[in-house]
Amino acid sequence: MVDYYLLLNTIFYDSPKTAYLALSHYETSDEFITHFSSFLNKINTNSQELYKKRLDSFSIENYKTTLEQKKIKFISLANEAYPHYLKEIHFPPMVLYYKGNINLLSDPLIACVGPRKNSSYGSETCTYFCNELLPYFRIVSGLATGIDSIAHKVALSRHQPTIAIIGNGFDTLYPMSNKQLYKDIEEKGLLLSEFPPSIKPIPFHFPLRNRIVSGISRGVLVCEAGEKSGSLITANMALEQNREVFVCPGSIFSEYSKGAHKLIQAGAKCVQSIHDILNEFNIKKVKFIGKSKKIAAKLIAEIPG
Repeated sequence: MVDYYLLLNTIFYDSPKTAYLALSHYETSDEFITHFSSFLNKINTNSQELYKKRLDSFSIENYKTTLEQKKIKFISLANEAYPHYLKEIHFPPMVLYYKGNINLLSDPLIACVGPRKNSSYGSETCTYFCNELLPYFRIVSGLATGIDSIAHKVALSRHQPTIAIIGNGFDTLYPMSNKQLYKDIEEKGLLLSEFPPSIKPIPFHFPLRNRIVSGISRGVLVCEAGEKSGSLITANMALEQNREVFVCPGSIFSEYSKGAHKLIQAGAKCVQSIHDILNEFNIKKVKFIGKSKKIAAKLIAEIPG
C-alpha cells in the first residue's frame, strides 16, 4: 500500500482530491496502472497528458533509491508516525516527506502564522506568544519570510525544536533568504512537505501547504493579517478543520490588522495574552524556575491529545 501511496502522490501531488478519487476506484498500483487511461477519461481532466507523462517516468524502485540518496525520508497514511490530527482533514497528504525528527509530530502542536511583510507590532506579538507557548506546544509554521521566520527563530533561540511545512520539494530551498534557518530546522527540528523532491515552489502550492500547517496543529495563532494576507487562508482552513483559531488584535487604523479583525468578527478568538490560549485548552500556566526544560517536557507530555 505504501508504494501505491507514493505512486498516487507523485502523479497527483497538485490535486489530492484526484488522488483520493483514484484510491476509491482502484485498490492496488497494478489495477490503477491498468485502468489509468479510462480513469483520466472519467474525470475529464485538462491535465491528462501531464499525468500520463508523470506515470510513464515513474519507477517505484528508482524513486525509493533517489529518496535514499538524497536522504529524504517519508511516512505514508499507513505509517503509525503519521499525525492523527492530519488524518481528520479532507484529503490529507498520502505521503509526507521529511528531514529531521519525525517524533515531534507526536507532541502537542500549535501553528503561528502571519504576513511575509509584517509590522514591528506583528513581530512583537509573534515573539511574545511563541515564547510563552513553548513550554506547552511545539511551534509550527511555513518557513516563509516575515512572521513564519520569526516564529521558527524564537523556538530555536530557546533551544526548542520547531516544525516547518514547505510548499515545494526538498530539491529546492525556498526562500533562499532562509537558507540558514532551513539548515537549523533540519538539524534541530522537522521539515515536512507533501511534494516530491523535484517540485518547484508555485503559488497555488502554498494553499495546499497551508492546510497541513493548520491540519497537524491543535490550533492556529494569527499574529497579524492584512486584508489580503495569505495567513487568512490558513486561518479559514483551520476553521473548516474544526481547529481553534486565535487572533491578535491590532490598531483599527493599521492596514496590517484589517484581515485579523475580520477573522475575529467571523468568530475567531481574540487573544490579548497567553492566558487566552491556555484557557481554551484548559492548561494552567506555570512559571518555570530552575529545571524549566524538564518541567516543560513533562507538561507537554501531559497535555491531552
